[in-house]
Amino acid sequence: MVSRVLKKDLVIRLLNPRNVSSSSNIPPLSLTTTTTSTTSSFSNTASNTTFSISNRLLSTIIQDNNNFNKRLYSASTIGGSSKSKSIEDIYQKKTPTEHVLLRPDSYIGTIQRIEDDQWVLSNSEFNQETKKKSSSSSATPVAPFIHHIKAKYIPGLLKIFDEILVNAADNKQRDPAMSTIRVDIDADKGSISIMNDGHGIPVSIHKGEKIYVVEMVMGSLMSGSNFNDAELKVVGGRNGFGAKLTNIFSSDFKVETYDAKSKLLYSQSWKDNMGKREEPIIKSVHPMNQQEFTRITFRPDLKRFHMESLRDDDVLKLMERRVYDIAACCPDIKVYFNGQHIQYNFQSYVSLFEHHLSKHQEKNPSDTADNFVFANVGDRWKIGLATSDTGQFMQVSFVNSINTLKGGTHVNFIADQVVRYISDRLKKKYNDLEIRPMNIKHHLALFVNCLIDNPSFDSQTKETLTTKYQNFGSQPEIPEPVLAAFVKNSKILEKIAGWVLMKQQAELVHSSSTRTSKASLLKNIHKLDDANWAGGQKSKLCTLILTEGDSAKSLAVSGLGVIGRDKYGVFPLRGKLLNVRDVTPKQLLNNEEINNLTNILGLSHKKKYIDEESMADLRYGKIMIMTDQDNDGSHIKGLIINFIHYFWPELLQRDFVEEFVTPIIKVSKGSEKKAFFTMNDYHNWVKNSQSGVTKGWTIKYYKGLGTNTSAEAKEYFSNLKKHIIKFTWSGEPSSNAIAMAFNKDAVQARQRWLLSSDTTQLSVDHSIKELSFDDFINKELIHYSWAANHRSIPSVMDGLKPGQRKILYAAFKRKLTSEIKVAQFSGYVAEHTAYHHGEQSLSSTIVKMAQDFVGSNNIPLLTSGGQFGTRLQGGDDSASPRYIFTKLNSITRLIFNDLDDDLLKYLEEEGEMIQPNYYVPILPMILVNGSDGIGVGMSNSVPLYSPIDLIDYLLNLLNNQKQMKALVPWYRGFTGTIVRGSNAVNGSFKTSGVITRVGRTLVISDLPIGKWTVDYKVVLNDLVEKDFIKSYHDGNTENSVSFTIHFTNDQLEEIDEMTDNELIDKFKLNSSLHSNLMLFDTNGNIKKYESTEEIIGEFFQYRRKLYVDRKKMLQDRLKKQIDKFNVTIQFISLIASGKVKLGGKTKQLIIEELHKNKFKLAPNQNQEEMFNYLFNLPILDMTQEKIDTLTQNLSKRTEEFNFIQSQESDQLWKTDLQQLKDFLLKDKTYKRK
Repeated sequence: MVSRVLKKDLVIRLLNPRNVSSSSNIPPLSLTTTTTSTTSSFSNTASNTTFSISNRLLSTIIQDNNNFNKRLYSASTIGGSSKSKSIEDIYQKKTPTEHVLLRPDSYIGTIQRIEDDQWVLSNSEFNQETKKKSSSSSATPVAPFIHHIKAKYIPGLLKIFDEILVNAADNKQRDPAMSTIRVDIDADKGSISIMNDGHGIPVSIHKGEKIYVVEMVMGSLMSGSNFNDAELKVVGGRNGFGAKLTNIFSSDFKVETYDAKSKLLYSQSWKDNMGKREEPIIKSVHPMNQQEFTRITFRPDLKRFHMESLRDDDVLKLMERRVYDIAACCPDIKVYFNGQHIQYNFQSYVSLFEHHLSKHQEKNPSDTADNFVFANVGDRWKIGLATSDTGQFMQVSFVNSINTLKGGTHVNFIADQVVRYISDRLKKKYNDLEIRPMNIKHHLALFVNCLIDNPSFDSQTKETLTTKYQNFGSQPEIPEPVLAAFVKNSKILEKIAGWVLMKQQAELVHSSSTRTSKASLLKNIHKLDDANWAGGQKSKLCTLILTEGDSAKSLAVSGLGVIGRDKYGVFPLRGKLLNVRDVTPKQLLNNEEINNLTNILGLSHKKKYIDEESMADLRYGKIMIMTDQDNDGSHIKGLIINFIHYFWPELLQRDFVEEFVTPIIKVSKGSEKKAFFTMNDYHNWVKNSQSGVTKGWTIKYYKGLGTNTSAEAKEYFSNLKKHIIKFTWSGEPSSNAIAMAFNKDAVQARQRWLLSSDTTQLSVDHSIKELSFDDFINKELIHYSWAANHRSIPSVMDGLKPGQRKILYAAFKRKLTSEIKVAQFSGYVAEHTAYHHGEQSLSSTIVKMAQDFVGSNNIPLLTSGGQFGTRLQGGDDSASPRYIFTKLNSITRLIFNDLDDDLLKYLEEEGEMIQPNYYVPILPMILVNGSDGIGVGMSNSVPLYSPIDLIDYLLNLLNNQKQMKALVPWYRGFTGTIVRGSNAVNGSFKTSGVITRVGRTLVISDLPIGKWTVDYKVVLNDLVEKDFIKSYHDGNTENSVSFTIHFTNDQLEEIDEMTDNELIDKFKLNSSLHSNLMLFDTNGNIKKYESTEEIIGEFFQYRRKLYVDRKKMLQDRLKKQIDKFNVTIQFISLIASGKVKLGGKTKQLIIEELHKNKFKLAPNQNQEEMFNYLFNLPILDMTQEKIDTLTQNLSKRTEEFNFIQSQESDQLWKTDLQQLKDFLLKDKTYKRK
């Protein structure tokens, strides 16, 4: 018999199966019910218990239970309170179901309506607009897209839908044969159905719980199949809540499943928040008549979500989008929504976001695939990359089909890789910009779909993945080609740089918007001599004199003693002003010179100075540029004009800029004086005057304004109008000329400008009073541009730039065979070659000419006595010029033969002979030591070649033999490889270092050309950080490379699988040599050579002709010496023999006696000069001993003459080349391996 109390408890448990404590003594239920008119019978098949209860008692129990549920519902939704609470009211114990209903936030999120940014479909079937358009037959179909809206919805309601949807997707991991998910939502009835095929839930009694498994996993909290953490699964379910939460928050919940293994079709329902359980309906069905499936149908308890209908807010749109999410995450599953097949995979799904991404940025409208870069990383990760210009990082991510709204560790792991890659590229392309990783991330849109082993989340709502990357179950490393393609296609580098520049521009505008007081200016800008009226009511009458350095300021201040200080201020510039077109706003902000100039003039980046009212805000009405009259002075003028034109072009239209000119050369001869304002004027005076015009003239070169005396300054300012030229605006020609000269992107235009000009015909007439900006550019600044090119680009003949040529000339002139301090030698060079630049620059050039480490010179022309720099830092570690010594290398005169010196064309400056226009070595030194230089509109880059190869090449040409091999760059001491690149037509070569496997280590014994030892450590440190190598040992010396790389066992396994080429790529042991053979040819014209062979061809023809000239010169020189010896022997013989006596006779009488004794001069000898030489011979030379000595010398010279005469000029060259080759091969470093 069953007691009345036990009967009541059993019925209550039947009504609330999950509300009975697990410690209850009531047996587990598996009940069947039989009802008559007066009683109801219950049979518990699990415990073989049967009892009956009156229908009246049963009605009372049911009513009490309903009242309890109502109180529970009221407490959970209204939170009623009483003024006086008992202990039982304060301290309560809730069942799990009660707790879920009472505290839903902990399980499904808030059940209050929120407004948040969410993604929805543009063509959602729940849009009112969509319904209107679909009802119109004339409506043009619009491609769907996903966009952001401010969605109003209840997160808890969306979550209970998502729990069932993710469960359906999870089944694919349990049954790979699963192929379909169907989601149907009847918004009017408030019903949702989600069905998936594939293995159903096992229809069997759980031996432990004594109930059906289906009932357990759908109706019992904290139950499921995902509690075995030792088993790695890539599913969304994790904590055993899932579908039970949906059941609890539903007014009706039904599960249907077919288990083919048991051949049972199972159906069971719950009502009233899982409070009412219905008995399962189980049917036996043969698998041939039924496919496996699972279907969950539920009606959310809308009252608990404070809703009347599912249409109350935007939740239906979010549910619909989640179905699209599942279709994207599970491409092998056919997903249907309300009967419509959703035909999207991950890539096409991500493309739906194109509309959002393209709102503010240019995209390819014809092919959205161009706007994204996709990659499958292994079989678990799918990623999509795009750019976001919203100012915020955008991510859409899924973990095991769960939409991780807030991202998490999986998104961070992928994003960090992308950010690192982009950061590296930005540092190379925009190394002057300070860009933080966060700036990069804010420009990214990242899409991730991944499978994670046993994922962990921040809460049951599963918005953020917290699993550590080591536990992902896979390590997704994005392939570099994918990242490279993204950077190229998206132009993200330019977008980030532009954003940073825009931000800096705003800071720049803000910084110049506040006017600085006169007191603050004088306090903060110490070198400013402000005009007395500057910044006041008469400021428009004031002129700011900008001088080139402090010495020029002294000249201006001396001149102001004549005209006064009220209207004139003076500010000295420190060297050359910044080219503001080539820099970032941050560089401008940090540039003291630009800031000082802006503040002194009272300029603001917010304003345009287009009328008298706006001009009144300036502290000065104009500026006067006072620079040296040389080419660098012209460049400074141009940079100041460029500064004004770039920021305030309207000022150039208002006569804001003028220049103060002074002579660059003054000549005097007695009382006659001449002044020249340009070098062209001076050269034309020399050229157009009679020969030898400079003789007798005192020439004074005014290198700088500081050369002028105070008296000269007062003279200039006393006649101010004579020395001032006003710059005028000619409209578009002026604007275009300034932009062409200084815009970094106008390289081609500058090159055309230079090549089409004839500087000999271009100069500014300084007698004029006005000069247009375009005339200044085309007639004055162009001389600086050509001078800069001459300083930067060498000659094809000697491979030297003017500075190097001056050094070599000075070394030859001084016969520098003994060591001298570099600092001392640079002073000697400046003195004897009219060098007009700083001696520090000369010292640096001397050091570079003497360097001999790998990648510097194949044949250094000077020796290095001391620390001249090493391979460690590419020569930047050289000692001060005061502490190091140099001299001519012994090989230098074998290359630059002194027999050619008299055949060269020497230049003249300031009335003195200086270096030749170029030397003519015996082999093309431009290819031996190479060159790199950047000029104006032009640049050059010439790799180094083996001198032995070049000698052999020339010998083959001289012997008319075919060249046996093509020339390939060669660097003395380099043990790596150099091969032609893929673009060999353009002279591209690839160099590789040396990496060798030695036991469990790798040894790097050489680096590619252009990479220095210290810099390369950055590469190795990066590999250590990436855990690709364990550590490295540094065994380098100043000239040799030795890195020993150590690995862990796992790292070594990866290394062993790599080929040698893969190792070289991984360790970045490659570099490229790109030839840009822009050189000055033998006529002094700039020329772009197409190949090294063309260079050798031009050199060969000129050098060959010079050997013909050398032979003729030697023959003439020897003939003169032979004739002189013959005449001298004749003369002394006649005097010594007594046939002609000198005593007491006139010079003319002696000459007559000589002729009578058959004395004859050579045909080409000058009689007067020769007799003066003979009559000045010492008396002691009139002996037989002297005759014998002269006869021996005559014999030697005759032999030399005959030898030279018998030799072909080509043979002379062959002899020199062979001598040089023999000398080089004494050094094993020149031998080819």
